[in-house]
Amino acid sequence: MKATGIVRRIDVLGRVVIPKEIRKIFNVSEGDPVEIFTEKDGIILRKYSPLSNMDGLADEMAYALFSKTGKCVYITDKDTYVSASGNCVKDLLGRRLTSKLIRLIADRQTLINNFEVGKTTVPLDGEEGFGYCNQLVIPIVCKDEGVGSIILCSRDKSEQITLKDVDLAELACSVLAGRFR
Repeated sequence: MKATGIVRRIDVLGRVVIPKEIRKIFNVSEGDPVEIFTEKDGIILRKYSPLSNMDGLADEMAYALFSKTGKCVYITDKDTYVSASGNCVKDLLGRRLTSKLIRLIADRQTLINNFEVGKTTVPLDGEEGFGYCNQLVIPIVCKDEGVGSIILCSRDKSEQITLKDVDLAELACSVLAGRFR
């Protein structure tokens, strides 16, 4: 554990305020669910991500999609990458999504971006898509709320996103969304 030097008192109702600076670093907003863990000598708070707590289902789904499509697969929650499979940038795991991806999930918008000269891809981590020229982003929707996404992408201009890719990713989204119900 890393010390922050911040001390807060617990109020009569057992509440403690998490400082704004800490909430900003971990992208925790008002109304976000937080998990509580205990260790021998302390309490750990972590922003709750249902996709990362699915007993490996997200990893299995990412691998299955990669096996069937041959494309790099990322699975995200609302604001971070939780799984990856294929020839992907594994460094993205645990990192925040770009504002454009967060907006696509919140707006429940599907994006198909096949290579065209002059057309830019959706940045995956503040970069220009890590060289991915073909992308598919499908939100995982549960109870009319975007709770995550499945992203398929390829660096090979000839490996465009197909209707089969879209159908498989939509099916995977349905399976993952079903776990939220």
